[in-house]
Amino acid sequence: GKTLDAGAKFQGRTLAEWVKDLSAQDEVARSQAADAVAKYGSNAKSAVPALSKILADPKDLAWFNAVDAVK
Repeated sequence: GKTLDAGAKFQGRTLAEWVKDLSAQDEVARSQAADAVAKYGSNAKSAVPALSKILADPKDLAWFNAVDAVK
């Protein structure tokens, strides 16, 4: 699909809101956030620190979506 601009909303939420959810306690919320952040492609540089934390734990439910987000 088309890469979203950093200022665009996805499912009614901003990139900043999705990035914040990458640090949520809930694995499902983190997984959904990583999937959403992937839609922003290289425009989601602000997500890299939070994605790196997820990637450090391969058992995290969000891990595969985080991998996709940093491709």
